[in-house]
Amino acid sequence: MDLFYSEEQISVSTTLFFSELKQNLLAAIRKTSPVRLRLYSAHDVTLMNFLIGFNLTNAELAYQKHII
Repeated sequence: MDLFYSEEQISVSTTLFFSELKQNLLAAIRKTSPVRLRLYSAHDVTLMNFLIGFNLTNAELAYQKHII
């Protein structure tokens, strides 16, 4: 399996996204954000990283389904 699809690489690449998402959600809940609407756009690769980040699938399965 390629290094790009390793569990460690995906974990590192999703950490910043999850951190930003959490920060934005907390700001909205606390009503400290000046932003009234925030949209996130995603592709299949982005969604797979999200699912892997929440341990709903794993990198090996994602790699096999995406490549084959």
